[in-house]
Amino acid sequence: DLSEEERLPFKCEDCGKRVRTIWHLKDHQARVHKNKNGPRKSIDSYFGVKPESKSEKTGDKKEQETDVIEMKTSF
Repeated sequence: DLSEEERLPFKCEDCGKRVRTIWHLKDHQARVHKNKNGPRKSIDSYFGVKPESKSEKTGDKKEQETDVIEMKTSF
Protein backbone atom coordinates (compact mmCIF):
# COMPACT_ATOMS: atom_id res chain seq x y z
CA ASP A 1 0.00 0.00 0.00
CA LEU A 2 1.46 3.34 -1.07
CA SER A 3 1.75 6.22 1.35
CA GLU A 4 -0.22 9.40 0.64
CA GLU A 5 3.01 11.00 -0.62
CA GLU A 6 3.72 8.24 -3.15
CA ARG A 7 0.17 8.27 -4.54
CA LEU A 8 0.41 11.89 -5.64
CA PRO A 9 1.30 12.00 -9.32
CA PHE A 10 3.12 15.34 -9.57
CA LYS A 11 6.51 15.88 -8.01
CA CYS A 12 8.27 19.22 -7.64
CA GLU A 13 11.64 18.98 -9.36
CA ASP A 14 13.14 21.56 -7.00
CA CYS A 15 12.35 20.05 -3.60
CA GLY A 16 10.66 16.69 -4.22
CA LYS A 17 7.34 17.71 -2.67
CA ARG A 18 4.49 15.73 -4.20
CA VAL A 19 1.06 17.17 -5.02
CA ARG A 20 -2.17 15.82 -6.47
CA THR A 21 -2.62 18.04 -9.56
CA ILE A 22 -0.58 20.12 -12.00
CA TRP A 23 -2.39 23.15 -10.58
CA HIS A 24 -1.11 22.42 -7.09
CA LEU A 25 2.39 21.87 -8.46
CA LYS A 26 2.47 25.15 -10.37
CA ASP A 27 1.01 27.02 -7.42
CA HIS A 28 3.59 25.47 -5.10
CA GLN A 29 6.45 26.35 -7.44
CA ALA A 30 5.22 29.91 -7.83
CA ARG A 31 4.90 30.45 -4.09
CA VAL A 32 7.76 28.38 -2.65
CA HIS A 33 10.33 28.66 -5.43
CA LYS A 34 9.21 32.04 -6.79
CA ASN A 35 8.84 30.45 -10.22
CA LYS A 36 9.29 33.29 -12.71
CA ASN A 37 6.38 32.14 -14.84
CA GLY A 38 3.89 32.27 -12.00
CA PRO A 39 1.06 29.75 -11.73
CA ARG A 40 -1.17 30.96 -14.57
CA LYS A 41 1.45 31.19 -17.31
CA SER A 42 3.03 27.88 -16.32
CA ILE A 43 -0.29 26.08 -16.52
CA ASP A 44 -0.96 27.57 -19.95
CA SER A 45 2.42 26.47 -21.26
CA TYR A 46 1.84 22.99 -19.79
CA PHE A 47 -1.22 22.67 -21.99
CA GLY A 48 0.52 24.25 -24.96
CA VAL A 49 -1.46 27.47 -24.78
CA LYS A 50 0.71 30.37 -25.81
CA PRO A 51 0.22 33.88 -24.43
CA GLU A 52 -1.36 36.15 -27.02
CA SER A 53 1.18 36.78 -29.75
CA LYS A 54 1.30 39.79 -32.04
CA SER A 55 0.15 37.78 -35.06
CA GLU A 56 -3.05 36.72 -33.27
CA LYS A 57 -3.95 40.32 -32.54
CA THR A 58 -3.67 41.24 -36.22
CA GLY A 59 -5.96 38.34 -37.11
CA ASP A 60 -3.32 35.99 -38.53
CA LYS A 61 -4.37 32.55 -37.30
CA LYS A 62 -1.79 30.45 -39.20
CA GLU A 63 0.78 30.52 -36.39
CA GLN A 64 -1.81 29.49 -33.82
CA GLU A 65 -2.93 26.49 -35.89
CA THR A 66 0.60 25.13 -36.26
CA ASP A 67 1.03 25.37 -32.46
CA VAL A 68 -2.01 23.14 -32.00
CA ILE A 69 -0.69 20.57 -34.48
CA GLU A 70 2.73 20.52 -32.82
CA MET A 71 1.12 20.04 -29.42
CA LYS A 72 -0.83 16.98 -30.60
CA THR A 73 2.26 15.31 -32.05
CA SER A 74 4.42 16.00 -29.00
CA PHE A 75 2.37 13.69 -26.74
